[in-house]
Amino acid sequence: MRIPARVVVCVFALALPSLAQAGPITFNPNPITGAFPDIKTNPTTITYNTGQVCSFAGNTFAGCLTIVGDNTKLTRFSGDAGLSFNAAEPNDYTLLAAIDSAGVFHGGTINVVGGLPAPYNTAPGTTTLTGSLTQFGLVVGSGGLNDAFNFLANVTDPLGLGFGSLAGIVVSTSGNFVNGTNPFSQNFGLTSFNVGQMDTFMQAAQVPEPGSLLLLATGGALVVLRRRYRRSKKSVS
Repeated sequence: MRIPARVVVCVFALALPSLAQAGPITFNPNPITGAFPDIKTNPTTITYNTGQVCSFAGNTFAGCLTIVGDNTKLTRFSGDAGLSFNAAEPNDYTLLAAIDSAGVFHGGTINVVGGLPAPYNTAPGTTTLTGSLTQFGLVVGSGGLNDAFNFLANVTDPLGLGFGSLAGIVVSTSGNFVNGTNPFSQNFGLTSFNVGQMDTFMQAAQVPEPGSLLLLATGGALVVLRRRYRRSKKSVS
Protein backbone atom coordinates (compact mmCIF):
# COMPACT_ATOMS: atom_id res chain seq x y z
CA MET A 1 0.00 0.00 0.00
CA ARG A 2 1.45 3.33 -0.98
CA ILE A 3 1.38 6.10 1.62
CA PRO A 4 1.29 9.55 -0.04
CA ALA A 5 3.74 12.10 1.35
CA ARG A 6 0.97 14.65 1.72
CA VAL A 7 -0.76 12.39 4.29
CA VAL A 8 2.31 12.46 6.52
CA VAL A 9 2.65 16.21 6.14
CA CYS A 10 -1.00 16.75 7.04
CA VAL A 11 -0.70 14.71 10.22
CA PHE A 12 2.26 16.75 11.43
CA ALA A 13 0.57 19.99 10.39
CA LEU A 14 -2.32 19.06 12.66
CA ALA A 15 -0.11 18.06 15.56
CA LEU A 16 2.31 20.95 15.68
CA PRO A 17 -0.19 23.81 16.09
CA SER A 18 -1.84 21.83 18.88
CA LEU A 19 1.49 21.63 20.68
CA ALA A 20 2.09 25.35 20.24
CA GLN A 21 -1.38 26.17 21.52
CA ALA A 22 -1.77 23.58 24.27
CA GLY A 23 -4.95 25.10 25.65
CA PRO A 24 -5.83 26.67 28.98
CA ILE A 25 -3.33 26.53 31.79
CA THR A 26 -4.44 24.01 34.36
CA PHE A 27 -2.08 24.37 37.29
CA ASN A 28 -3.60 25.18 40.69
CA PRO A 29 -4.93 28.76 40.66
CA ASN A 30 -4.18 29.26 44.35
CA PRO A 31 -0.81 30.64 45.51
CA ILE A 32 1.44 27.62 45.28
CA THR A 33 3.77 26.32 47.97
CA GLY A 34 6.54 23.84 47.37
CA ALA A 35 7.62 25.22 43.98
CA PHE A 36 10.96 27.00 44.34
CA PRO A 37 12.42 29.44 43.61
CA ASP A 38 9.37 31.57 44.18
CA ILE A 39 8.76 35.31 43.83
CA LYS A 40 5.69 36.68 45.57
CA THR A 41 4.35 40.21 45.40
CA ASN A 42 1.26 42.11 46.46
CA PRO A 43 -0.43 43.57 43.37
CA THR A 44 -1.18 47.22 43.97
CA THR A 45 -3.31 47.56 40.83
CA ILE A 46 -4.81 45.31 38.17
CA THR A 47 -6.26 47.28 35.28
CA TYR A 48 -7.69 46.38 31.89
CA ASN A 49 -8.38 48.83 29.08
CA THR A 50 -10.04 47.67 25.85
CA GLY A 51 -8.76 50.69 23.95
CA GLN A 52 -5.16 50.69 25.18
CA VAL A 53 -2.64 49.53 22.57
CA CYS A 54 -0.01 46.93 23.51
CA SER A 55 3.06 46.29 21.35
CA PHE A 56 5.00 43.02 21.37
CA ALA A 57 7.58 41.77 18.89
CA GLY A 58 6.69 44.50 16.42
CA ASN A 59 2.94 43.79 16.52
CA THR A 60 0.26 45.96 18.09
CA PHE A 61 -2.93 44.77 19.78
CA ALA A 62 -5.90 46.59 21.29
CA GLY A 63 -6.65 45.63 24.88
CA CYS A 64 -4.07 45.66 27.69
CA LEU A 65 -4.06 43.97 31.07
CA THR A 66 -1.58 45.68 33.38
CA ILE A 67 -0.58 44.26 36.75
CA VAL A 68 1.78 46.16 39.04
CA GLY A 69 3.16 44.73 42.27
CA ASP A 70 5.14 45.96 45.26
CA ASN A 71 6.63 44.55 48.50
CA THR A 72 8.18 41.72 46.52
CA LYS A 73 9.95 38.80 48.22
CA LEU A 74 12.15 36.01 46.85
CA THR A 75 12.01 32.54 48.44
CA ARG A 76 14.78 30.28 47.14
CA PHE A 77 14.09 26.94 48.85
CA SER A 78 11.88 25.26 51.42
CA GLY A 79 12.44 26.81 54.85
CA ASP A 80 14.01 29.95 53.43
CA ALA A 81 12.94 33.06 55.35
CA GLY A 82 12.90 34.94 52.05
CA LEU A 83 14.76 37.96 50.72
CA SER A 84 12.81 41.21 50.48
CA PHE A 85 13.41 43.59 47.61
CA ASN A 86 14.52 47.13 48.42
CA ALA A 87 11.47 48.71 50.10
CA ALA A 88 12.37 52.10 48.64
CA GLU A 89 11.65 50.84 45.12
CA PRO A 90 7.92 50.92 44.41
CA ASN A 91 6.33 48.93 41.61
CA ASP A 92 9.17 46.44 41.30
CA TYR A 93 6.99 43.83 39.56
CA THR A 94 5.21 44.59 36.28
CA LEU A 95 3.21 42.28 34.04
CA LEU A 96 1.68 43.47 30.78
CA ALA A 97 -0.57 41.22 28.65
CA ALA A 98 -2.33 41.91 25.35
CA ILE A 99 -5.85 40.46 25.64
CA ASP A 100 -8.53 41.68 23.27
CA SER A 101 -12.16 42.37 24.15
CA ALA A 102 -13.12 38.82 23.13
CA GLY A 103 -10.72 37.47 25.75
CA VAL A 104 -8.13 36.27 23.23
CA PHE A 105 -4.53 36.40 24.49
CA HIS A 106 -1.86 37.71 22.10
CA GLY A 107 1.31 37.93 24.20
CA GLY A 108 2.92 39.93 26.95
CA THR A 109 5.91 40.56 29.19
CA ILE A 110 7.00 40.14 32.79
CA ASN A 111 9.66 42.27 34.45
CA VAL A 112 10.91 42.03 38.04
CA VAL A 113 13.53 44.58 39.10
CA GLY A 114 14.99 45.71 42.38
CA GLY A 115 17.84 45.59 44.82
CA LEU A 116 18.35 42.35 46.75
CA PRO A 117 20.39 41.88 49.94
CA ALA A 118 23.17 39.32 50.45
CA PRO A 119 24.16 37.00 48.93
CA TYR A 120 23.22 38.91 45.77
CA ASN A 121 23.81 42.52 46.89
CA THR A 122 22.26 43.94 43.74
CA ALA A 123 21.75 47.66 43.18
CA PRO A 124 18.29 49.23 42.91
CA GLY A 125 16.83 48.75 39.46
CA THR A 126 18.69 45.49 38.79
CA THR A 127 16.74 43.05 36.61
CA THR A 128 15.88 39.95 38.62
CA LEU A 129 13.58 38.16 36.19
CA THR A 130 12.32 39.06 32.74
CA GLY A 131 10.52 37.24 29.98
CA SER A 132 7.69 36.81 27.50
CA LEU A 133 4.24 35.50 28.35
CA THR A 134 3.32 32.50 26.22
CA GLN A 135 -0.04 31.30 27.57
CA PHE A 136 -2.94 32.69 29.53
CA GLY A 137 -5.91 31.22 31.36
CA LEU A 138 -8.65 32.73 33.51
CA VAL A 139 -10.10 30.71 36.37
CA VAL A 140 -13.36 31.92 37.89
CA GLY A 141 -14.22 30.18 41.13
CA SER A 142 -17.62 29.13 42.35
CA GLY A 143 -19.61 32.30 42.79
CA GLY A 144 -16.59 34.33 41.73
CA LEU A 145 -14.94 33.86 45.13
CA ASN A 146 -11.70 32.35 43.91
CA ASP A 147 -10.58 33.96 40.67
CA ALA A 148 -7.13 33.77 39.13
CA PHE A 149 -5.18 34.95 36.11
CA ASN A 150 -2.78 32.16 35.10
CA PHE A 151 0.24 32.60 32.83
CA LEU A 152 3.18 30.68 31.49
CA ALA A 153 6.30 32.64 30.58
CA ASN A 154 9.62 31.99 28.89
CA VAL A 155 11.98 33.76 31.27
CA THR A 156 15.57 34.89 31.59
CA ASP A 157 17.14 34.52 35.04
CA PRO A 158 20.23 36.82 34.99
CA LEU A 159 21.08 36.27 38.68
CA GLY A 160 21.00 32.50 38.40
CA LEU A 161 18.17 32.09 40.92
CA GLY A 162 17.26 28.68 39.50
CA PHE A 163 14.12 29.52 37.51
CA GLY A 164 15.36 27.80 34.40
CA SER A 165 13.59 28.98 31.26
CA LEU A 166 9.93 28.46 32.15
CA ALA A 167 7.91 30.10 34.90
CA GLY A 168 4.32 29.84 36.04
CA ILE A 169 2.51 32.95 37.22
CA VAL A 170 -0.68 33.02 39.28
CA VAL A 171 -2.48 36.26 40.16
CA SER A 172 -5.25 35.51 42.63
CA THR A 173 -8.20 37.81 43.19
CA SER A 174 -11.45 37.43 45.06
CA GLY A 175 -15.07 37.98 44.09
CA ASN A 176 -14.43 40.20 41.07
CA PHE A 177 -15.81 38.18 38.16
CA VAL A 178 -18.97 36.25 37.39
CA ASN A 179 -18.64 32.65 36.26
CA GLY A 180 -19.47 32.18 32.57
CA THR A 181 -18.91 35.81 31.59
CA ASN A 182 -16.08 37.51 29.70
CA PRO A 183 -14.54 40.17 31.97
CA PHE A 184 -12.57 41.60 29.05
CA SER A 185 -15.67 42.86 27.28
CA GLN A 186 -15.29 46.08 29.27
CA ASN A 187 -12.68 48.08 31.17
CA PHE A 188 -12.03 47.19 34.79
CA GLY A 189 -9.71 48.19 37.61
CA LEU A 190 -8.91 46.26 40.78
CA THR A 191 -7.05 47.81 43.68
CA SER A 192 -5.05 46.27 46.51
CA PHE A 193 -8.29 45.99 48.49
CA ASN A 194 -9.76 43.31 46.24
CA VAL A 195 -6.76 41.48 44.81
CA GLY A 196 -4.81 38.72 46.48
CA GLN A 197 -1.24 37.74 45.69
CA MET A 198 0.95 37.38 42.62
CA ASP A 199 3.02 34.20 42.73
CA THR A 200 5.79 33.47 40.22
CA PHE A 201 7.47 30.07 40.48
CA MET A 202 9.57 27.60 38.57
CA GLN A 203 7.33 25.63 36.23
CA ALA A 204 8.09 22.19 34.81
CA ALA A 205 7.89 21.86 31.04
CA GLN A 206 4.28 21.59 29.97
CA VAL A 207 3.16 18.13 28.85
CA PRO A 208 1.57 18.13 25.37
CA GLU A 209 -2.08 17.22 25.12
CA PRO A 210 -2.83 13.49 24.61
CA GLY A 211 -4.35 14.29 21.22
CA SER A 212 -1.16 16.03 20.12
CA LEU A 213 0.96 13.07 21.23
CA LEU A 214 -1.31 10.67 19.33
CA LEU A 215 -1.06 12.74 16.15
CA LEU A 216 2.73 12.91 16.41
CA ALA A 217 2.95 9.16 17.00
CA THR A 218 0.71 8.51 14.00
CA GLY A 219 2.79 10.80 11.82
CA GLY A 220 5.99 9.08 12.91
CA ALA A 221 4.54 5.64 12.14
CA LEU A 222 3.48 6.79 8.67
CA VAL A 223 6.99 8.08 7.95
CA VAL A 224 8.50 4.72 8.93
CA LEU A 225 5.99 2.79 6.80
CA ARG A 226 6.62 5.01 3.81
CA ARG A 227 10.38 4.50 4.05
CA ARG A 228 9.93 0.73 4.27
CA TYR A 229 7.64 0.84 1.23
CA ARG A 230 10.27 2.72 -0.79
CA ARG A 231 13.00 0.26 0.20
CA SER A 232 10.88 -2.78 -0.67
CA LYS A 233 9.95 -1.22 -4.02
CA LYS A 234 13.63 -0.62 -4.87
CA SER A 235 14.59 -4.19 -3.98
CA VAL A 236 11.84 -5.60 -6.21
CA SER A 237 12.87 -3.46 -9.16
